[in-house]
Parts: sequence; C-alpha cells; structure tokens
Amino acid sequence: MQRSPPPVKFSSQPDLSSEMEPQEQKCYRNVNTRENIRKKNPEEQQKEDFKEDLLKEIKEMMTAEIAIIREQNSKILESNAEIKSQLELNAANYEKNCNRVTIIETKHEVAIERINQLETQIDVLQKQFLKNTIEVRNIPHSNNEDVHNIVANIYKTLEIPQIKDYATIFRRGRNNGPIVIEYQDSKSKETLLKATRKYNSENKDKPLGTDILGFVGVSSRIYISEPLTPLTKKILAAARELVKNGLFKFCWASRGNVLLRKQEGQAAIVVKSLSQIKDLASE
Repeated sequence: MQRSPPPVKFSSQPDLSSEMEPQEQKCYRNVNTRENIRKKNPEEQQKEDFKEDLLKEIKEMMTAEIAIIREQNSKILESNAEIKSQLELNAANYEKNCNRVTIIETKHEVAIERINQLETQIDVLQKQFLKNTIEVRNIPHSNNEDVHNIVANIYKTLEIPQIKDYATIFRRGRNNGPIVIEYQDSKSKETLLKATRKYNSENKDKPLGTDILGFVGVSSRIYISEPLTPLTKKILAAARELVKNGLFKFCWASRGNVLLRKQEGQAAIVVKSLSQIKDLASE
C-alpha cells in the first residue's frame, strides 16, 4: 500500500521579518558608527576650527604677499628694462666717443708730426742764419760802453789778430744781455772759439773773466760760444739730463749741434731731435 507524501503548504507572502532582520541590524550598526564618528569632544572641535581658521588666514596672507611680490617683480622688470635701455644707450654713446677720441688722437699725432717737421725746418733756417755768429756773455753793461772796444780787448787778451773783415757787433737786449758778433764767414768765428778754448785750457785756475779785461769791481767768468736755436737749447738741456743720470759722460754743443759721448775715446753721437734723446735714454 503506497502512502502519499504530506501536503506542502504554499504561501504567497514571504516571511519578510526573518529576511529583514539581518539587514536592519547592519544599517543600525552603520548609523551608530557614523554618529560615533561625528560626535567629537568640544575641545577637539575647537582645535579643529582654530586650525581651519589659521590655515585660511595663512592662505589669505600668502595670497596677498604673492600679489605684492608679483607687483614688485613687475616693477623690477620694468626698471630693469629701463636700465638695460639706458645701458645700451650709454654703450652706444661710449663707442661713439671712443671713435671720436681715436680720430682726435690720430689728428693730434699728425699735427704733432707736422709741428715737429716745421720746427725742424725752422731750426735749419735759424742755424743757417746763426752759422757765423758768436755770443759773448757775462760782460757787465754800462751806459757809455763801446762794444767794439770790448771785443778788441778780448782779441788782444786771447792773442789773436784783430777782426779785419767787416763784422757787426752789438749787445742783444738790455742790462747784461750777450754781446753778439756777426762775422762774414765761419772761419773768423772758429778762430775766436779755438782761441778761447786754448786760453781756458792753459789757464784753468783763472779762465777768461771780466777782471782780466779790466772791469773794475766786477769778477765773473766770460763765456764765448755759438748761439743756439730754441730747439737746440731744448735738446741740449735734455742731453745734459742723460749725463746727469750717468748714461753718458760728455755733452757739448758745436756748430749748432748737440753731441754726446759715453766714454773717453768713443765716437760722439750727434743728437738731432728730442725723440732721439728718448731713444738714447731707453737703451
């Protein structure tokens, strides 16, 4: 005999209470957790608020400072641009001025060279004019003097023949200016110069002087030499400095030229210009 299974009861409404219970418990736990998180200690909340306010204030301050720095940088950039522009202008002006100075220096060098050439030409003409002239210096001046008698007395003292050819004798300037003798030729001039050197060499203790010529109350050495041109005087003064500094031993003027000699027996050097003096000084 077969038994049929017990009948199964079906219901159209599910048992929601049993199914919802775990879900509700879960949501309830989550809500409790969030509430626990949100609920803070008042002191902690105050610290949090203070922190947020402080950060906000710092941010605002930094923003303001950055704005100020940007404005300052902008002004600095503008100032730098102006300075750069001014420097470029100054550089351009400096270059122009340098070019001008170079041109002026070149013109100056050309002018100096030209002046030296003209001085040399004038010096040559002056030497030609003075080639037969002698100067007698340190002769005392008197109102009623006779320069011809003075020169004749010099010739007599030096024991040389009196002037036979026509010669112009006069005193240049006033007071004790030199007595000038202008000969017709250079031979008469050389005769007087050689006689003067011979006399002074033989009478080193008492060279030719005013007392020997009979000037009363006056005793000074008399110098008889060739007149020098202004350029030659400059060269002679510069050459004497070389002797003073020990670079040369002898320095003298002869026939309108300046000569130097380093040692006794060596050849003499004729100095013709101031530039030559500089070259000799640098050797």
